[in-house]
Amino acid sequence: MDEHGHPVRAFRTGDQGYYRADGNIIFASRINGYVKVRGVRVSLPDIEKQLQTHPALASVVVVDYTDVNGDTALAALFSVKPQQSASSQALREFAKQSLPSSHIPSRFIALEALPLSANGKVDRKQCQAYVQRQSISVEPVRQPNQSQPLSPPTLSSASLSEFEQRVWRQHQRHGDGRNQYATAYRLSGKVHIARLITALSQLPNHFPVLNRRYVLDEASGLTLYSVKPTPLEIHFEHVESMDEAFEHLLRWQNQPMDLAKQAALSFCLLSLGSEERVLGVITHQIISEQWDWRRVFECVTNGYNQIACDIDSVMEGEDLSLGFTPVMPQTPLSQALLPWLQPASHATWIEQSLPSANSAINTLCSRKYRIALHSSVLAEHGLAQPDKQEVLALIAALFARYLAASVKLGQFELYVPHDVERKTRELNGSMIESQLVHIALKGFERQLSQLSQEILDSMRQPLTGGVASETHASAAALVTWLVDPSVHLQLEGLRCEKMLFAAMHPKFEVALGVGLNCQGALVLELALDASVSPHVGAYLLEQFVAAIGGRTMPSSTTSSSHVSAIELTSNNPPASNDVHVALAEPELELSAVNSSWVEECILAEFRSALGVAEMTAEDDFFDFGGHSLIATRVIGRLLSEQGIELHINDMFSFPNAKQLAQQAVLHRKPTSTSFAVSEVVESSKAPLSLAQASLWKAMSKYAKFGLTHIFNLPFALKFLDEVDEQAFGEAFHWLLLRHAGLRTHFGLEDGQPYQQVIEASHIEHYQWFWKSKDNAAQSVARLLAQEAEHTFDLSQELPLRLNFVRDEQTGTQYLSLLFHHIVLDEWSINILMDELAQAYQHSVQGTRPQWQTEPLPFHEFARKQRSSAFNQTHLNYWLTKFAGVPWAQPLFAADHPLSNSTGVDLGEGGWVEIKLPKSTMVSLYQLAKARHASLFNVMYAAISASVHCLGAPEKLLVGTPASGRLDAEFFDTVGYFTTMGVQLVDFTKVQTVWQLIEQVKNSINQSMPYTDIPIDLIEEGLKGVEHETEGHMFEVFIQLHAKNKLHGELPLTEGHAIRFQQVDPDKSESGLGLQFEILEERIEQEQTLRVMMSYMSKHYSPAQVALLTKVTRGMFERFSDCIAQDIALPTLKKQVRQLEDEACRSPSMG
Repeated sequence: MDEHGHPVRAFRTGDQGYYRADGNIIFASRINGYVKVRGVRVSLPDIEKQLQTHPALASVVVVDYTDVNGDTALAALFSVKPQQSASSQALREFAKQSLPSSHIPSRFIALEALPLSANGKVDRKQCQAYVQRQSISVEPVRQPNQSQPLSPPTLSSASLSEFEQRVWRQHQRHGDGRNQYATAYRLSGKVHIARLITALSQLPNHFPVLNRRYVLDEASGLTLYSVKPTPLEIHFEHVESMDEAFEHLLRWQNQPMDLAKQAALSFCLLSLGSEERVLGVITHQIISEQWDWRRVFECVTNGYNQIACDIDSVMEGEDLSLGFTPVMPQTPLSQALLPWLQPASHATWIEQSLPSANSAINTLCSRKYRIALHSSVLAEHGLAQPDKQEVLALIAALFARYLAASVKLGQFELYVPHDVERKTRELNGSMIESQLVHIALKGFERQLSQLSQEILDSMRQPLTGGVASETHASAAALVTWLVDPSVHLQLEGLRCEKMLFAAMHPKFEVALGVGLNCQGALVLELALDASVSPHVGAYLLEQFVAAIGGRTMPSSTTSSSHVSAIELTSNNPPASNDVHVALAEPELELSAVNSSWVEECILAEFRSALGVAEMTAEDDFFDFGGHSLIATRVIGRLLSEQGIELHINDMFSFPNAKQLAQQAVLHRKPTSTSFAVSEVVESSKAPLSLAQASLWKAMSKYAKFGLTHIFNLPFALKFLDEVDEQAFGEAFHWLLLRHAGLRTHFGLEDGQPYQQVIEASHIEHYQWFWKSKDNAAQSVARLLAQEAEHTFDLSQELPLRLNFVRDEQTGTQYLSLLFHHIVLDEWSINILMDELAQAYQHSVQGTRPQWQTEPLPFHEFARKQRSSAFNQTHLNYWLTKFAGVPWAQPLFAADHPLSNSTGVDLGEGGWVEIKLPKSTMVSLYQLAKARHASLFNVMYAAISASVHCLGAPEKLLVGTPASGRLDAEFFDTVGYFTTMGVQLVDFTKVQTVWQLIEQVKNSINQSMPYTDIPIDLIEEGLKGVEHETEGHMFEVFIQLHAKNKLHGELPLTEGHAIRFQQVDPDKSESGLGLQFEILEERIEQEQTLRVMMSYMSKHYSPAQVALLTKVTRGMFERFSDCIAQDIALPTLKKQVRQLEDEACRSPSMG
């Protein structure tokens, strides 16, 4: 009934609520029993109610399960009344009479009786588990028993190591899971359940350690047997939430394994829905000496991806009797030294404002807390280029000093790992806690460098025999290196991520894991045992982060007696001013991430950057037109405007707002982020930016050879509709007023270059725009060629020229847009084209554009950059990376059969186009997505593989431009920010296409924070300021023109528009040996992909250019074939060598 008492139709939402006195309904919860099947929301109770009307049925239950394709499906389990019968087919036909197709179960299963719970109701979970087992065809486990004796022993009791015996004794003594480890991995995407379970279950066929059984025999004592490989049993269950998944894992971990009958490894797959699974792993410490996660997970990867597993299954054993490897929990710090960690003996239920979290914050259980800090925090402590041992020693020293100060201890004991590189061998899959070194640290008044050096020296000492007792006499904390086996789990179409999961029975009450993520950020992971107060962990980590930044311990925690005396009551709240000051302290940059707010911010930035208002938090950034340049812009804006720090690798691995929010590091926003524009008048002289200065040096160098126009940027547009040239010129004039960098002169003063903006009122004194009538005597081809070779006098004329010209036969309008590179980069072109469209529309309507924002002028960026101290740390990054790497030479030797027979001048060159068919383009996009990489990463890898197969060195230096826009305040500024940089492609470290793509992606993305250093400073740092090397340190240069806006339209009113396309320039000169330009374009609503290869004729003959073209095109095709299956690089190299041999036998190939 509606409010007037009239009957109306109502939609059943499945919500529960209650009526208030005023008649309003208050939402309370959702009724269980609703699932989504193929996108349709289905009520299981409604289906059951309808099926129950069948006269032969005694009882029926409908459950959801995951079929072998990973989709949600329905099953009906039923029992029939005595003397009655009903087949599955009959029930299916009965259901069709009253239920829609989406509600008809896929399976009907007859049982004698449905399983009941303790209270006599149908046990839905048992039913669901039964259906799930029936739906997956995996060979069942055949466990050895008394009637089936173990196969003859291949190992005797003498073969048991001392460590295995120690672990087995503890396992038998306590009868729980304290020697078992649990880890959890999130699998995002559509999981092929059958393939995954088969890959996991067959591991005993590849790893003999999983066929070991430990049997206590009265006559022989503890004996180690080897049994015939039998498949592992994989548990599969549905859970309602991540909390339930974790609870399940904890219960499972605490169930002791029967080492006489089962493998020391087991898996469970927990389903939270069609697109999210949790893979739980339980391992027993007894096989620690024989374990290697890399080999195990690579074998699982091959099995899931349906590749033959050729992994070496023999794992080299380790001797864990060296150093200290705990097999039971150690003396708690809270009892011996740090009583303030303990929960109060009279602890009561503490409530907070979020009711759903009250249970979680009060539960006594093991906990983990994680935070990521920018790499600059290490640089502040003198670790600009740190190795792992140095990082660990520094954090260990800080942590020991921090905890010692909390109770004024003169000495604090730590355990640290001897080897931080044994991460694949650490069975717990979380942090290294084997072969540990004990350190009693004191003298905290010493310099931090002295404390960390003492720890470093202890780590570098040779390992000796371990401690005899299972527990060290003194309480100690563990500070160790984090491990993440998920990097070896590369399942096709899935993202695999190790979860922040706190397992039961940690060996140390307080453990701090340290790591560096793929972006170089410092990751800290604090693990606390259940004996520690559930309220102290986040505070402890937050305050330690502050201590890293230099803030001293708060006085309220300098002694345990003082802590116990603090009374927090409503009558004595802390002063609000004190709270404000504490929160505003700059040393504490990071705080807990409010993921919901972060998700909203990221989504808003995605929508703004991509212009897609309907985008949701689960939509893929790259599916909506995103690419690396836009990603850089998004990352910069989020950091500068919201204090949300993300990294470029995160964008590819977690490409939607929902996932990306979980990777964010939240900084406290500065009180003011606005850039103070210099009060110096606009027309005063300003220095060149670092990138401009680098270009200026190159200009002088090439000018000596008469190449005065090599840094021209000649763009040409063909208009498909008639354009109003007068209105176009007026529109561009407004852009000159808006962007001061386009009206700038350059000159020398006292031997130093400078730039000087021309006042807006003086633009009319310069000729920079010509209409087609001014070029009536010129042909299109001649004018474009003539403009491309124009030599700018940057001290006297504007650094741009716009010329319209008409085709003599068709009258079609063409526009030559010529810029000097010193005032423009590719990012700027897209800014100009967007603003030109807006300005032209106003111009034809006789109005002036109203800009919503005012970009900062480029010369202010140059002033800001030059006034800041030079970043030697950034330069050192490159010098360290390229130390000892030989500079590049032409690919082919001078005596190569296809080499030139006659010399040519420096700078002479040409270009060829490599067009890719649509099928290849689509496959390359799919490969990029499957490898969590960008299209540029994939094509970069393919081009690198091509030149390597043709003779480029194992350590290949590749020129690579970077946007250079590290300051978000200048994202809307037109200017030359781009730095010509270099990347190292190291073929000695990769064997396959997938590995090469991963290396390229990480190399480019990790270097982004350091791209403010232009190449001339890197080259001078490596070879000296006066080096005479011809050309650059690289021979090959690769760049992407991502979705450039030189193909598009100028909008008019009422849906009309003027369409235009870019015309390729005719290049007859080249300043680079071999340049590949990847053009990702949208022409007339169709996506296209092609490569322009420019070459220096002095280095490459026409026959070699033809060979390069054929090999590169073929390499793109081979890469497009390896979406589901990897390809070995030696195989590709062999194929390329065959092509080269054929070309040398027939030099006229083309």
